[in-house]
Amino acid sequence: MVPAWAGQRSNVDEDIVIPPGVLSAGQAYAQRRPVWIEDYFVGESVAPTAEEREWVFQNSRSLGLSSGMSVPVIVRDEIYGVLAINFFKPHQYTETEVQLLQNLADSAAVAIGNARFIEETE
Repeated sequence: MVPAWAGQRSNVDEDIVIPPGVLSAGQAYAQRRPVWIEDYFVGESVAPTAEEREWVFQNSRSLGLSSGMSVPVIVRDEIYGVLAINFFKPHQYTETEVQLLQNLADSAAVAIGNARFIEETE
């Protein structure tokens, strides 16, 4: 995880590994598509099990995060990672926001694919 912040800085001291299927990042990874969650603290969409939901609630509260959207970065049909954004308050995502994050992930995938090609041909 490489955190970048605009505005208030959260208290991220170490990397957090998000399992497939948990939060928008884990779901985007598992489902290979954009996923957004408007409010981490409403409903059961943040994680498939009660234990994972409790982990999400504790970590989201400690980081001050309430909402997130993620898209997979896919290189040569392989998921390389996930590009994610989070909000400190619940947020209703627009189609424009989804498309923008998807375009950024697609651009990252092209750059990663090109770098891999160069490494393979040297």
